Amino acid sequence: MNWRWKMEAYRRTNRVGYEDWFATAIFFLTGDAENFAFNLTQRKNTDRLDWEEFIEAVLERYDKTAIRTDILRQQLERVYYEGPSEMIEYCTAFRTIEQQLLNMHFDDKLRQFLKLLPLGPRLHIRTKDMVTKDMDTSASTMGTHH
Repeated sequence: MNWRWKMEAYRRTNRVGYEDWFATAIFFLTGDAENFAFNLTQRKNTDRLDWEEFIEAVLERYDKTAIRTDILRQQLERVYYEGPSEMIEYCTAFRTIEQQLLNMHFDDKLRQFLKLLPLGPRLHIRTKDMVTKDMDTSASTMGTHH
């Protein structure tokens, strides 16, 4: 779980004491995860949860591979191409999500990436000799074409 890894790195770097792990983590939650943590504290009638209890609840809710994959695919479908001047932003947003989809085949990732691009860039990528067949190579070809 990427979020947990980031939190652990943050805690180590900033020498956050165990008793403050949960309080620190809630500042980095957004959307559904933020609401989930708030509801947990409300059900427990407390403003602070034990870290291990919290992580167990988070893993139970979010670390189910099929659900996580479905959520990531939905997020990938919501990445929009705004035009040539925003290509770097499009590639970055796409890659941020795509890299977490470990069980999505390259051709499916490429199809989704190309979906909203104009015909010229799509043809450029499709006809480019992509020997390595990975998104790093595909994305880098877009950085040099407008």
